Amino acid sequence: RTRTGRCCAMPHDLEAYVVVQGSEGSERLGAREGRAIGMRVLLAYCLLCSAAAGAPSSAKKQVRWFVPLLERNYQHEATMITRHRKSMTGAIVWTFMAINHSTGSCTPTFNESFTATLLRPWKESGLSLQVGYCAGALSRGSLSNGSALGTIDSVVSFATHHGFDSINVDFEQDALNHSMAEALPFLDFVGNLSAAAHKSGLRIQVDTTAQGVGMHYAELVARGADSLMPMSQTYFGLNVSKDREMVARYKNAIPVSKLHVGLSASMNASGAAHCKHGDNGWTAESLRNWLQWIGEQGVSRVDVFQCWGWEYI
Repeated sequence: RTRTGRCCAMPHDLEAYVVVQGSEGSERLGAREGRAIGMRVLLAYCLLCSAAAGAPSSAKKQVRWFVPLLERNYQHEATMITRHRKSMTGAIVWTFMAINHSTGSCTPTFNESFTATLLRPWKESGLSLQVGYCAGALSRGSLSNGSALGTIDSVVSFATHHGFDSINVDFEQDALNHSMAEALPFLDFVGNLSAAAHKSGLRIQVDTTAQGVGMHYAELVARGADSLMPMSQTYFGLNVSKDREMVARYKNAIPVSKLHVGLSASMNASGAAHCKHGDNGWTAESLRNWLQWIGEQGVSRVDVFQCWGWEYI
């Protein structure tokens, strides 16, 4: 909703969508104009809400931010909540588990006490929390030989114990090999993970690719994935026509209720810093148009990759 509580039901101030690219006077969104542009983008989001109003009432609107919680940055990340809480319904956090190559098992990155410290401000804020899958556990080899399956129970147990509501799977290897034969081990893994997670009341999201084993969208959903999120396929505003084509491809393959559109943005409010991996391409107008358009397609969920944003808070 807006600051006045009108316009749409989602409690978001879309200032956090501002993509800070600017040198002063640039067409890109500079920090000094961020607040004014944020309010204009908020009006665009009202249009998104209106366009999505015809969707089933169960289609809960969500804006979640990818958050790397590391020992060196967790206190800075906690400030995101106080600064941007109105722009968030949840967070996708990672670095909590990693593969132990000597044992083949997944182990927590931090001890129990520090894990609780990292998560406390996020839980107290009431945000939904999704945890990234065990780092290093998924590879072509571990999927083919079945060892990846041995990590499922420990990840599900960790997520349940620490109050996460879902698990995020990001597998980006073998991007050019998209044959079904190559995809089957990954699809089987998603099926087994989904079955175990659902028994514990958890959901599964798969971050997907335009090529490779992650492009079998319908099969991933059939195996139990609760949602799919296009990564760089829709992150940037450099080629919005291509972004639209990708959304259409997903809509043709899966129910739109299972689609979370990815967006690359920054929360920086202190200067002209920009994303390390380059210009996002968004301008105030193109971002407003993009939000309106995805709303017209029935999309009510956005996941925001904060472009290594812990350095830019």
